[in-house]
Amino acid sequence: MLIIRKQRFTAFETLLLRNFESRALQHLQKCFPEQCQTLDEPKTRELIRHGIQRARRWGISGVRDVCKFLDIMVTLAIMTSAGSG
Repeated sequence: MLIIRKQRFTAFETLLLRNFESRALQHLQKCFPEQCQTLDEPKTRELIRHGIQRARRWGISGVRDVCKFLDIMVTLAIMTSAGSG
């Protein structure tokens, strides 16, 4: 029987999150280049991590669904900033 210790599971989870974060960064840079240019890479990664946490609170956990959630976050931020100017 395969036994995965909590430490190994946590390390694997961290690796998966970093991988998703990198792919989400590439996606956002491609789809929202102006907004990602305004933020530097560390700030964009921070936005992604924040988005993942917010998505979890709403029960959103699938890769594709979290990516859509990030798209909506950025789109709403664009709409809000455009409407305030």
